[in-house]
Amino acid sequence: MTTSRRAVILPVVLMILLLLGLLVAMFSFRVNADLASTQAVAYRLQTRLAAEAGIERVKLLLGEARYDMDRWYHNSDELHRIIVWTEGGDESVWGTNEEFEDEGMAYRFSIVADDPTDDEDYIRLGITDESSKINLNTATESQLLRLVRVAVAENEEVIPQDIVNAILDWRDVDQIPRGEVGDTEGEYYRRLPKPYRVKNGPFETVEELLLVKGVTDEILYGEDFDRNGLLTPNEDDDDVSFPLDNQDGKLNRGLYPYLTVHSVENNVSNDNRPRVYLFGQQEVLRQELNEAFPDDPKVVEFIVAAARSQGGGGGNSAENAGPGSGRFGSGPRGNTGNPRPGEGGEGSGPDELNEGNESAGTNTVGDAETGGGGSGPGTMRSPASLLTVQDVGGKLPPKTPVTLEDLPVLMDRTTTLPPEQRTIPGLININTAPRLVLQCIEGLTNEHIEAILERRERVPPETKATTAWLLTEEVVDLKTFEQIAPVITARGQQFRIEALGYGDHIGMVTRLEVVIDMVGPIGQTIYYRDLTYLGGHYPIREEDLEKIRVR
Repeated sequence: MTTSRRAVILPVVLMILLLLGLLVAMFSFRVNADLASTQAVAYRLQTRLAAEAGIERVKLLLGEARYDMDRWYHNSDELHRIIVWTEGGDESVWGTNEEFEDEGMAYRFSIVADDPTDDEDYIRLGITDESSKINLNTATESQLLRLVRVAVAENEEVIPQDIVNAILDWRDVDQIPRGEVGDTEGEYYRRLPKPYRVKNGPFETVEELLLVKGVTDEILYGEDFDRNGLLTPNEDDDDVSFPLDNQDGKLNRGLYPYLTVHSVENNVSNDNRPRVYLFGQQEVLRQELNEAFPDDPKVVEFIVAAARSQGGGGGNSAENAGPGSGRFGSGPRGNTGNPRPGEGGEGSGPDELNEGNESAGTNTVGDAETGGGGSGPGTMRSPASLLTVQDVGGKLPPKTPVTLEDLPVLMDRTTTLPPEQRTIPGLININTAPRLVLQCIEGLTNEHIEAILERRERVPPETKATTAWLLTEEVVDLKTFEQIAPVITARGQQFRIEALGYGDHIGMVTRLEVVIDMVGPIGQTIYYRDLTYLGGHYPIREEDLEKIRVR
């Protein structure tokens, strides 16, 4: 009997030991899983902090070199593989892009951007100024139509004009549908399975276009769903993998990279001082011009006399006329009767912009007069007109003393906009806008665009500080310059930063997209988004860069 009991006890004990071993193993696996999870969270936090360190670095860079494009447009030395922290706390390498033989623990950031001038295989190591895009809230019908036609070029089922009508109806203030379809206002959106109201107001983000009738993700993002501007294998394999593409070896970027809602510029000079109003008080104008041209009193007196004769003595005010009324006749953005965007009202030109927006009919750095001002008898449309201003009543010298050498100062320090208009929305940066955006500027021919794209690569930053370089470098003639002046600028104020944070020892990448507004030397964040879910999709290691051309 005793022997039988002993025979039972042994397997029971062994079973208990086995169960205890399994419990210990399960507990060990659970602990290891929790540790790995905690470590992954720690890695994610570290990469996120590295990306945010890159954003702060760009803010500092723009604070000291906002007008030096060479520092921020493409600068691998300061914006690629910059060390935020290394194992061992070697502070001597922090802020540098030093490489190590062994891949120890080192967190870095890279600031990346699409280069829209390429053939789908370039990237930039820099940032994008929002004024290089078309402002969705001030774009004309013809500008939107050009962009939409490119975005849907391969889709014969989509009618570009219908898309444009729906966009304009979404942002306008009335309830009257455009076009022949007639259902792009509230009634259409109320009949949807999940109804919502038409906004009848400005867009707050570019992604808001997805709420507009007919705008699909394929139209907004094209084939570039990872939004890196690179033609990756899954974007050129037909329907084998997402996204759907036409396998033509070309990347359709859609509308997204060419649109913004953030391009607004303060009406100040490059040293952040309010520009002097050419048709304001003559003594103030004379004082400012004496400072700008201390050794040339003839130029000062001529400008004062020309402004007085052309502007009716400086007695006009923005209070005397409605928004967008032109002092010297309607300019390209002149607007009377507040017509629809893209439509001409009485006295309006081909590019009027916005409905119910007093700042829509505006101009640029030293720009042509188009926004707010009283009526006057003259014909001066921009400071550039001082080069050829016509005499009125024999009050001016027979020949203007103003030369091309004076024009950069005039474009920077003077304006034809009244002081009441402190901001100018929707200007296009002639120094950074891609070809498709330049094609949206009415008045520029293909020859002009080719010359701009070729010349701006070689013109030094100090020369490109104002739009005057288009004349001084003989890219366009004076007549063309005066026509395009209301819609162009030579600088950006809002900048889009795409920051990647990563470590040499891990394969994790955090991708952040931020838009900052450079109000003076301090950058203010106005848009923040985590794009990590899209993946890194940019080359960040040296061996990756060997596989892809970097502009």
